[in-house]
Amino acid sequence: MVAVVTVATATSPWQPNVISVTGLDAGTSVVTLRRAAGELLAAADVPAEALDSLMRRVIENGFQLTGPIERGDWETVERHRAAIAEHAPELLEAYDALARLTARDTVSQGEPA
Repeated sequence: MVAVVTVATATSPWQPNVISVTGLDAGTSVVTLRRAAGELLAAADVPAEALDSLMRRVIENGFQLTGPIERGDWETVERHRAAIAEHAPELLEAYDALARLTARDTVSQGEPA
């Protein structure tokens, strides 16, 4: 977040707050998502560290969207939802919210779950 703030030039009174919130949201969200996904993996007896290489690849690939939502594969999304509901129901609302945000920016056809 510091790098973002130091290179940004505020051109309006609200801009510094937007820059700060964006940096905080992006950084905090990555940590929170890693923890939540780690909980799901732990439920399947897979170490959370298995996510680390995937997360690095996402960054290295310029945050290119892949996966069932990008493909419009809503059957897979529904299977994901069922697994989350069964093993970590407290994460389902977050999954659904992220799926809606992801679907908003996809080029695929179809409707979100």
